[in-house]
Amino acid sequence: MSDGVIVQRKKSKNTSSSSPTTSKSTATTSSTSPAAAPAPAAGSRWRTWWVRTAATLVMLGVFFLVIYVGHFARIIIWYVFFVAQYFLLGLVLKSYFEEQLVVYPVINILSHHHNIICFSLYLVAFVSFVMSLEAKKYKAQFVQYGWSHLVVLAILIQANFWVYNVFQGLIWLILPASLIICNDIWAFITGFFFGHTPLIQLSPKKTWEGFIGGFVATVILGYILSALFIHPWMICPKTDLFTWSVQCEMSPIFSLHHYALPAFLIKAFSFVGLNWTHLVCYPFQLHTFLMAIFGSLVAPYGGFFASGFKRAFKIKDFDEKIPGHGGVTDRMDCMFLMGTFSYLYLTTFILTPDTVMTVFSKAMALGDVEQVQLYEKLHGLLVTKGLLA
Repeated sequence: MSDGVIVQRKKSKNTSSSSPTTSKSTATTSSTSPAAAPAPAAGSRWRTWWVRTAATLVMLGVFFLVIYVGHFARIIIWYVFFVAQYFLLGLVLKSYFEEQLVVYPVINILSHHHNIICFSLYLVAFVSFVMSLEAKKYKAQFVQYGWSHLVVLAILIQANFWVYNVFQGLIWLILPASLIICNDIWAFITGFFFGHTPLIQLSPKKTWEGFIGGFVATVILGYILSALFIHPWMICPKTDLFTWSVQCEMSPIFSLHHYALPAFLIKAFSFVGLNWTHLVCYPFQLHTFLMAIFGSLVAPYGGFFASGFKRAFKIKDFDEKIPGHGGVTDRMDCMFLMGTFSYLYLTTFILTPDTVMTVFSKAMALGDVEQVQLYEKLHGLLVTKGLLA
């Protein structure tokens, strides 16, 4: 019994003696161990992830772009192309939407200094090209630089004429393009069935029969299509940069007119029993008659030019994406001349100068003081004429 008591006391003593040691050890450990770092927030980790991913993709894109470009001279060629496009697009926007764009200060500054900005951008290309010339590559570099300007002149400028036409109404895009399509189709049909006489050495398959047949069909179909295309959504010009209105004041060329026929035509019709003395049609149809003549007699030479170009490089077509036709360029070779002609015809014989917009655009380029002076002088003039009280 006493032994048991003694043993129990020893155990208690050992236990009590070990307890301070353990607490001391714990205290020592807690005092000497460094403080644990706070766990990073989940949003910060994902932000880092996306930043690194975006930077990697940008670097890879630049890397592959440099590989694709291959040479600094080719970069200059693309740069010239985009500068030319910026210049031409700026002219279009200034011509039609300057009244809407000048309310934005930055765009107003860019519009007012558009020409000098574009020339400065081109000077960057010119100086860069001269600085990039290499001793053994002079000829190749000048050939590429010359081709870039030829492409701008032959394709980009003429393509922008189509943009001008569209802003005057869709009919000035669709009708000229339809005339080229009609001429191409009917020249092929009549040449296929009746063609025997070669037309031009550059295109051995072209025949005089097809050329004449295309001309006759284009004139007739152009007269018919021009009447069918007269619809508000086709003839209304684009007056707003962001919307296209189908409500507009109709131009007189889209209204029916009575035209007295010449005496020799009246006499000719009388021989066949027709008592025709007047012609009732839209003036636009008569304009289409002239455009159809150009589209069937002159525009095909754009195709002949393309044929000579392809023969110079010993290729049949520019591409093979369209079976039986070649590529898109093979279908567009006559369109460039037609777009230029339709633009010049439209601006020379159809449109009247928009003097109000011209004066307004120049007034917006003046300073605040000059604008007030202009207003006071104009107001005084109108009061003197009795147009204003």
